[in-house]
Amino acid sequence: MGGAFIWAIGLVGFLLWAGIGAYQLVRLYKIKNNGVFTAGIIVGTETKNDVVRSMSMPMGQQPKLVFPVVEFTDTSGNTVRARSLSRKMLNANGDYDGVTEVGVIYNPSNPQEFIVADDKFSFEQAWSSFIIGLIFAAIMAVIMYIQMKY
Repeated sequence: MGGAFIWAIGLVGFLLWAGIGAYQLVRLYKIKNNGVFTAGIIVGTETKNDVVRSMSMPMGQQPKLVFPVVEFTDTSGNTVRARSLSRKMLNANGDYDGVTEVGVIYNPSNPQEFIVADDKFSFEQAWSSFIIGLIFAAIMAVIMYIQMKY
């Protein structure tokens, strides 16, 4: 019975992982499909610790997630300066290959929620989380079923 409990915890964990990926996908697609397109300027970057990748790194090393900070004007004429929800891939120098102007798609009811228009990386990452979570949850479910059956 103890083994089944451990497998159940794993199953729940992978379902949560898939759920987070699904949440990210819904959020990104809502902005992409219902948002307003405008031009923006990259004015900097914001760095956050990558907790997931840090688990596979040697002690003392902390991988970073880098998000562009973009400034643009919304349809009401307000200047918005915020960190993008999307993580556009950086080059080896940690910048955007000299790109300063980007297309922005923002949520008209909350312009602080926006993505860089040509960002494919964030969508690929969300899809990966969703699919990997589902695959491992299915594997866990099959193993639990086999253990309970036999």
